[in-house]
Amino acid sequence: MPNPLRVAAAAFILPITAAASAVTFATSLPVGQDQVIIRFNLQPSFSTHQLNNFQFPVSVGYGVTTKFALFAGFSQGFTSLNSGAYRPLNGGAGDTNLYARYTLYKIDKPGVTFRIAPLAGAFLPTGDNRFTFQGKLQSKSLQTGSGTLDPYVGVALGLQYHRVSANADATYRYNPVSATNFSLGSEMRFDGHFEYKFWPFHMPAEGLPHVANISLESNYFRDSRDHLSGIVSANSGGRIFRESATLQLSSLRWQVGGGVVLPLMQDLNGTGRTTQKIGYMMFFEYYLAMPVWRKSARRHA
Repeated sequence: MPNPLRVAAAAFILPITAAASAVTFATSLPVGQDQVIIRFNLQPSFSTHQLNNFQFPVSVGYGVTTKFALFAGFSQGFTSLNSGAYRPLNGGAGDTNLYARYTLYKIDKPGVTFRIAPLAGAFLPTGDNRFTFQGKLQSKSLQTGSGTLDPYVGVALGLQYHRVSANADATYRYNPVSATNFSLGSEMRFDGHFEYKFWPFHMPAEGLPHVANISLESNYFRDSRDHLSGIVSANSGGRIFRESATLQLSSLRWQVGGGVVLPLMQDLNGTGRTTQKIGYMMFFEYYLAMPVWRKSARRHA
């Protein structure tokens, strides 16, 4: 007869340890069947040029089957802009992202897992798109929402191979134009994540030791122009490519780390746009895994 404590531990840890998850995007977050995963993430970032922010995104995933999962993303935080005497600050809850993910193709072999999973959903307008400072409607960086219901589609990929893991996604968010207040331009995004576990040098056959990782993440954004009260904003939209390098320490339920964010490309529309130089990022993640309650209920039925 199996040890009940080991059975309970396996129910908690299996979805978390199956694959690594990126810090800057959550579409590849692993979740097992009948499992609820909640990821809390603290992300303060400090730039050398005017813009600073503190974000607290929360991701919730539920595995309906081995292939089909439901997700919700909740964002909150604040952003400040320091430009001489012009120092606006705004914060609060952002738009809520609800989507479903289906694993279309998978490989499960000893030491290797691979997933390709399309996803689709929408952003609900729970954020604010009306923030003004000194009587002027502010742009994207200081708004917390789009003000509209925004369809969202994409595909996520995940790979785990011994000490190496990688994730990637390609997503598109369509943002309709509102006649009033701020309207966020539609967004196309490509993300990549590569992680190497360099410590401990000799991985044990069993158990879950603390693990030290080196992580590289790439984020490419291609944004359409925003609208202010229904009028297109010439100083908005464009292309941005960022690279993040972080050092991380992970355990069963938490991950902490920090590093630098390098804006390698900032092809911004218009003139006088605020561009970012090197940034510094710190983060703390905590995973809360619920027991596999539905399977337990079936066994006792």
